[in-house]
Amino acid sequence: PLYPLGAVYVPFTNSTHMLNNVQPRNIQMALDLMKKQEHVGSSSNDSRKRCFCASLVAADTSRIARYGTIMEIDDIDPQTEGTDFRRIVVRCRPVGIGFIRKIMTPPTRSKTVDGASDTSTSPDYLKAEVVWRVPAANSQAKKERKGQLVEELLSEYSKVRGLYVDMDVGRRDLPPFATKGIKEEWEEWSSSSPDSFDVWKAADSWQKLCNTVREGYQSRHLADRNEFMVDAAAKKPGPLNLPVRIHHLEPSDQSYVLLLEKLFQRDFERTRMDPCLDFQVLISLKDEENRLEMLLWMVKRERMRLESLASAPSTASDKVEGEDGLFSQPSSTLNRGNWLQGEFE
Repeated sequence: PLYPLGAVYVPFTNSTHMLNNVQPRNIQMALDLMKKQEHVGSSSNDSRKRCFCASLVAADTSRIARYGTIMEIDDIDPQTEGTDFRRIVVRCRPVGIGFIRKIMTPPTRSKTVDGASDTSTSPDYLKAEVVWRVPAANSQAKKERKGQLVEELLSEYSKVRGLYVDMDVGRRDLPPFATKGIKEEWEEWSSSSPDSFDVWKAADSWQKLCNTVREGYQSRHLADRNEFMVDAAAKKPGPLNLPVRIHHLEPSDQSYVLLLEKLFQRDFERTRMDPCLDFQVLISLKDEENRLEMLLWMVKRERMRLESLASAPSTASDKVEGEDGLFSQPSSTLNRGNWLQGEFE
């Protein structure tokens, strides 16, 4: 089975993920896998019959990435409402990388209200021919190169950790819950030798930081958005109806809310801490050396961004020039009056 998701899972087998299935096709897939699990039995070594391939899907075109993560099911929890399945919760863990050679059942697309493609209402889940990727063997030269990469990666990560934990740089990018006990909770990377360094464990740790930064930006955006919408709705005559929906607002206020959304997307994209796309590249690379180089580039990029923020005056523009291009500091609250006068595009 092929499970299109708006997320990327790195194949670090010590991590566990919970997938809540409420769409009919995903519920059917979980039911079929549950039957196979019962047929195979918990003592069987043939775990592949209890696996599916999770692959990143584009929200606008429904195109599916060529490489995905093979997930093995640990537990299935069906939740019913009468005789119908309301949802099925699947607890699973990543066990490998799969190359999607061929999709056996092409997605049935329908159109959403805004005209985008939608496959969630398709009655059948997708199936694909997936080839497990076998790790490539490293030559002696690659082993030496790996040692250099691991040493540099550990050094760069230590600098990033110091900027967040010891110098408080970047903490404003994190949600409030993540800043409490940050020194004790922040994972440290270490390795007694290059061969013992687990690139997938490190990638899993880095992806958690990316998700945390995104949550920080999103939580601040939602707070600003909700505050503005309530204030705008309160200015209208009559009682205030909660919750406030965007279509309840005046056209100019609706446009301003959409602008806030664009600014949030812009500010977060400038951090270059997206938890999906770079990790999709990471799982598609063929050998460990390339993965280490990719992960090193991701960590080094964040170190340069934080150092740029640390050295920038507090009154500077939200654009800071760094070695890797323009970085951003969190935008100050947008002045709605200036926007209405056309000062923002």
